[in-house]
Amino acid sequence: MLHGVNYASAAAGFSRTINLNFQNTLDQITDNLGADDAARSIAKCIFFVGMGSNDYLNNYLMPNYPTRNHYNAQQYADQLTRLYNLAARKFVIAGLGRLGCIPSILAQNSSGTCSDEVNRLVLSFNANVKTMINNLNTNLPGSKFIYIDIARMFEDMLLDPRTYGIPCYYLPSGHSFLKLKFNYISDYNIM
Repeated sequence: MLHGVNYASAAAGFSRTINLNFQNTLDQITDNLGADDAARSIAKCIFFVGMGSNDYLNNYLMPNYPTRNHYNAQQYADQLTRLYNLAARKFVIAGLGRLGCIPSILAQNSSGTCSDEVNRLVLSFNANVKTMINNLNTNLPGSKFIYIDIARMFEDMLLDPRTYGIPCYYLPSGHSFLKLKFNYISDYNIM
């Protein structure tokens, strides 16, 4: 527990149970180290927070899904502020990738191309998250929030995969996909 904890939950959106689970972990650390040492230790930790494609697609893009209006950048900020109030200080927040280009979205399009509509929604959401992060950095003393622009990281790779040594295969139906290698990123943009 003192070396790392993972609270991932598939398609959960901004689940309040993550903060409850972290509170339980913090209580255990405090019992073992004492309140002062626990607070100092937690303040040194890096909290990586990312939302996956299912979280966004299932909670935000389904028109009849009740969570569509329940989760937004302000609620994301509220969850991060709760973690801050539990002594978290260093955060790495991952933006969403270009979800309009994932296989499940490609399969819905007869031409097999990326969905510009989904990508526009994702980029708008990411812009709101960047603004949220700037506000949190300003308003939460001693905190550091860093944004990883996942969409930008993969944009160039999607537009010109061969530049990155990634062969692009074309299927007879017109659908295309990338054979990804995970050692191709030498640099990425951090806000």
